[in-house]
Amino acid sequence: MPINDYNLFKHLSHTSESPMKAHIDISLSELISIHRTRLHLNQSELAKVAGVSRNYISLIERGHIENVSLGVLKRICDKLGLKVEVSYETEIRV
Repeated sequence: MPINDYNLFKHLSHTSESPMKAHIDISLSELISIHRTRLHLNQSELAKVAGVSRNYISLIERGHIENVSLGVLKRICDKLGLKVEVSYETEIRV
């Protein structure tokens, strides 16, 4: 079932956690699709801003592309009003 505002609210209202503390497991593809739709943008409009094809946006939203470059991701998120943060951890064994 696709994630939308109603399904998300329904899920949160049936958990014992408060909605502010609930962990929401949502994929990047779903997040992009939801925010694009909320802003009434079509895939072509988002693609133009990101500098990619409409087909590429479609593939991202369907989860068929897992290695989106940070530059493209930043341009998409900027247009959607989302913040991109990159974190890197490494473990050094001696």
